[in-house]
Amino acid sequence: MDNYVGDWDDESGRRLCINRLDANGFSVSLLANGQPIARPWYGNRPSTEMIGRYDAEYGLVVELWEIGKGFSLHLAFEPHFELDEQNRDALCVGLSRFQKDEFLNEYYPLLGPLRHFVRRP
Repeated sequence: MDNYVGDWDDESGRRLCINRLDANGFSVSLLANGQPIARPWYGNRPSTEMIGRYDAEYGLVVELWEIGKGFSLHLAFEPHFELDEQNRDALCVGLSRFQKDEFLNEYYPLLGPLRHFVRRP
């Protein structure tokens, strides 16, 4: 789980800042061009200090909304990631939501384009 800790950048200027809180808990901030993203689906709260939990099956799952609301960022640690030109360690990204929350579709562009993140030197 310590593989997730640190600052990670993607090609489009987004940064993930991940700190470990306890055995399975993390604090995660998502920045775009150095600034938090306002989350309109969550009262425009900034994308800072979001709760993340490690799950052996799903990797690090970050709550983009309230816990239990079902809008989450999934991060999988990939050592020497083959799709990275320099084969660096990477975090591969996915989004999930409850199917019934179709209104969230309009917010995907705020979070992406989602590509893999590499550890900041």
